[in-house]
Formats: sequence, structure tokens, C-alpha cells
Amino acid sequence: MPCWSRRDLLAAGVGVPTAAAAGELPKRKLGRSGIEVTALGYGCENGDEGMVRRAAELGITYFVDVPMLMPDPPRVERPNGFPWLGAALRGRRNRVIISCGTRANTRDAVFATLDRQLRESSLDHFDLWYMLAKQKPEEITPELLEAFSEAKRQGKIRAIGVSTHGFPAMAPLLMRQQTIDVVMVSFNFVAGPPVVDLVKAVAEAGLGIVAMKPMGGGLAYAMQVNPQGYAPLKRPGAFAAALRWVLKHPFVATAPVRTGKLSELEENRRAVTRVFSEADEKLLAG
Repeated sequence: MPCWSRRDLLAAGVGVPTAAAAGELPKRKLGRSGIEVTALGYGCENGDEGMVRRAAELGITYFVDVPMLMPDPPRVERPNGFPWLGAALRGRRNRVIISCGTRANTRDAVFATLDRQLRESSLDHFDLWYMLAKQKPEEITPELLEAFSEAKRQGKIRAIGVSTHGFPAMAPLLMRQQTIDVVMVSFNFVAGPPVVDLVKAVAEAGLGIVAMKPMGGGLAYAMQVNPQGYAPLKRPGAFAAALRWVLKHPFVATAPVRTGKLSELEENRRAVTRVFSEADEKLLAG
């Protein structure tokens, strides 16, 4: 993956406008955390230092770098952009929101992972740190909640999040607790009214909503999991319409999109400056 610097972009004839020049990105609050983020976020997993820097130049303020699992047993977490994440955002640290997380389940493992991630990214804290891939309420143990709360008291994290693909099962717990501030949940145009209503209810309970897979996770993934539902994504302009569909819901704080392509990053930036339209709705119709 090439590392695009500002000098590289200019040499290639790519303009680097400020956010004001391109139109300000809308900003929203991450629930009761009070943290303000741009409606468009950037998922760092497929990027590099230059892509992260370019996203910041485009006015994006929310960055998430979720550690992936190694493909072979014992399936341990591997770092993604940690070594360069802090460097890419140096000079902007007070203006951006950086989030990461862990699948660790014990206090010792939580702090070992957190300290390593901070050290490798040259950061002194994360703004938001997720309990990753929690599918059942019983996976949010008292030990895990206390470990994250302790990290928050120590100033190593500002807000506590959870990511889940088991949202219907997790929603009742999320709505009645006060420790978790943010939930990252799969949310896009194939979601039916019951899912939309449930996400809204969780937001109304005070949690910030981060929309995972706002464009279905990409065409290849979408065709694997739901070829009929995601078929409209094959149409020109559908990905931009899908992103606008997510952000038409005011209870969604931000929708981070993963991409390693400069053209896609800038297309996403342009897409969110327009409102969801009747033409978008027709484009996404099955």
C-alpha cells in the first residue's frame, strides 16, 4: 500500500483543499460521552499514514483502527496502523478523535493490550476504546466493565464503547447500563424498520451510535452475506447513496468507511455533503 504524503498528492496533481474550501462536514455528538465527531469517519484498517493524513486534511475527525485477528491459530489480535497512527495525526491531536479496542476479557489482558496500543501509536490516550465483538450480554462481564472503567479513571481512554454483530440481543443491556458510552453496530440500507427503531431507542437511551459497514462492507462481502438485499450496490452511484441513507438518520453519530484508495476517500467526502434524495431512495430500491 503506497504511503501518500501531501507532497506526493500535490506532485500527482491532486488538490488538497481545506475542509472549509470543500464545505464543512456535519458534526454530531457521540451520545452521553459528549464527544463531537464528523458524520463521516475513516476506518484505518485498509489505509496507511498518507491516507489517514489525507482524511484529516479533508476535515474528517473520527478515526477507528480495529485490530484484526491473525488468520491462523491461536487467532491472536494483530496491530493495524498503530505504529503510524499517531504520526499521521501529529499536530492535529486536539482536533481529532482516535478510537481502537480489544477482544481481551480479563483485566490483565485489557491493560496489556491498551498499554501496547498506546505505546505503538505514540499516543497518551484513546478518545474511545471498544470492547470488540461482543455478541451476548453475558460477554460484558463485571471484570471487563471495571477494567475499562479503571482505564477511563486513569485517563488512558475518554469513553467506553462496545462493538457487536448481535445487536438485538445486546440492546436491552446497553439501554439499562450507564458505563458504556458508545455502540458500534452494523447499520445500512438493508436494515428493516425494527432494526432502525431499535438503534434509535438505544441512541435515545444516551449511547452514541457508530454505524459499522455503512456500505455493506464492500461489494464482495455484501454479495456473500446477502446477495439479494445488497444487489442495488452494483448500480452506479449506489455506494454514495448508501452512505447518505445511513446519515439521514440523526441518531447516527458517525459512519466510518474503510478504504485504501484515495479516489474512494474523496468520493465519500463529497457524498456526505449532499442530503439523501428521492433519487437515492430509488437507486437503493430492491
